[in-house]
Amino acid sequence: VCFDTGKHAPGGRCSSRTWPGGATVDHAAQYATARSASFSALMKELETEGLVKQWPARVVALEGGAAAVPVEGDAVRYVGADGMGGIAAALARGLDVRQDVWVPPNGGITYESDGMWRLRLPSGAGDDCRFDAVVIAHNGKCAERLTSSVPARDVHSLLRTRFAASLPGGGREGGGVFTLNSVYSLAFEAPAGVMPSDFDAAEVRGGPLRWLANNAAKYGPADGGGEVWTALSTGAFGKAHKVPQEQLAGTEAEAEVTAKLLRAVEAAVGLEPEALKPLRTRLQLWGAALPLCRWDDPYVWDAEHRIGIAGDWCAASAEHAATVEGAFLSGEALANHLAATPAQPAGLSLGADGGRFVPIEGAFGGAPGQPSWVQPAEAGGGRGGGRGGGGRGGGGGGGKRYFAQRLFVHNLPYEWGEARLVDEIEACAGRRSVSAVQVLTSADGLSRGMAKVRMETAEAASEAVRSLDGKTLGGRA
Repeated sequence: VCFDTGKHAPGGRCSSRTWPGGATVDHAAQYATARSASFSALMKELETEGLVKQWPARVVALEGGAAAVPVEGDAVRYVGADGMGGIAAALARGLDVRQDVWVPPNGGITYESDGMWRLRLPSGAGDDCRFDAVVIAHNGKCAERLTSSVPARDVHSLLRTRFAASLPGGGREGGGVFTLNSVYSLAFEAPAGVMPSDFDAAEVRGGPLRWLANNAAKYGPADGGGEVWTALSTGAFGKAHKVPQEQLAGTEAEAEVTAKLLRAVEAAVGLEPEALKPLRTRLQLWGAALPLCRWDDPYVWDAEHRIGIAGDWCAASAEHAATVEGAFLSGEALANHLAATPAQPAGLSLGADGGRFVPIEGAFGGAPGQPSWVQPAEAGGGRGGGRGGGGRGGGGGGGKRYFAQRLFVHNLPYEWGEARLVDEIEACAGRRSVSAVQVLTSADGLSRGMAKVRMETAEAASEAVRSLDGKTLGGRA
């Protein structure tokens, strides 16, 4: 069973949306390359079925309004026949994929005494489930929190996440940590003839933009002949203007970021300021966008606890890191391992003589860094070490803003666990707004009807207090 957070279809960043009027827009992953034998064979098979097609894009480099310079390369680019989301949809055929299900990051998975895994699903998503094994094909803070209290401590160590626009200049011994950037995606519809016609996509160098592409070159124009373009920001711009996605729509921040990116598009293609007057725009923040470093194994498998990791950041080869192909190869390699040698661990060698987080050169907003090894959990202590202290519900952060994110909840129904409390809070404060939670228990293990909660932002904490203070829950208020 695959539990997927997407509301409508699987794919995550490999997704697309339908523009008003019916045009297809790729608002995250722009294309897939196929360099390996297995992924090339898959693309050719899907191409034969009419599910994907080659995109012979005219790609150029743009810098400071100067003339476009063609980008040379022999890579074959593939897109879905009806958007990048079609690739993920094709791979999901025949599988039990459950959409719009968010396994609670706090207490969502637990390892039970008989060696089975229990998944606690949010309200309305079904009953709890038990499984022989768990694979985390997810990254970011949610994956880190999901594994914060499981006994597979080295798996959790690899899922610890840092958000930044670049990697540190020098790697600290034992300080290796997975790093993601944040990228804004702006889709805008321009009347035909306004944007340049001598290229289909551009690598933008300098300024807030990193990528610009004409979706009409892939899938045809919008109704009325307009062209819908996608502009992707640099990681530095994303970090500087980061706003929680659920707090973006209709705000001054949305208007400000949209305007800045439109001005950057004009500067990149040589248009006069304010010349670009789009018919429609759609702004989205990919908070966990692109990995800036890769774990130098294609997958991770803890054979003792039967929990694994796969993703585009697990790549023994630099050319596959942070790509659609890399994600496929990682999942394929883990599946083959589980089919052949499930009793053997893999990719889980930590410490000075183990694996490394290796910088991904050329990533959006990426920067050179040093390969860094990861401190084993038993030697590292601290972060992620369980409940209290520096683990769930514990310290870190410091400062007034940190304490503004901490809540103490009392008069809880005694039967409520952490997952139920997270569901209640996030129903009013927004999905993924809870960072950590700990229901306090007495010596006999029974709930004391109280909990410590840490929210992702002070704003989310305020909304939780406003909505829940004095509310009757399970007969208690």
